[in-house]
Amino acid sequence: MNSNREISARRITQGDIAHHAGVSASTVSRALQNDPRITKAVRKKILLVSQKLGYQPDPSISALINYRWKSQPSNFVGVVAWITINDEPGELKKNSPEIDLYWEGAQKGAHRFGYRIDEFSIR
Repeated sequence: MNSNREISARRITQGDIAHHAGVSASTVSRALQNDPRITKAVRKKILLVSQKLGYQPDPSISALINYRWKSQPSNFVGVVAWITINDEPGELKKNSPEIDLYWEGAQKGAHRFGYRIDEFSIR
């Protein structure tokens, strides 16, 4: 970027803000979304730079990003701990058919919300 005049001749991007603020484009994106991983000081700096440059979010790009995020399956898999007092994982399920039914139901419920269940013994 040679001058602010060069920037004002086209649409201001988050990359422009990043360049002028001395941060990464992902930091700008997170700051503009009030991501808690971005400190208040950095967020404030980014907001000031974005206002100075005249940044306006592009509703078409925002709509496309929202569509893409909602149409793609999440890669997140959280883990829920199934804590037992057994020496070996799966031991309680082998010895009790009722517990196996609980396990299956818990696995299905967890999967529905993007989690998996791992068994941990406290011994």
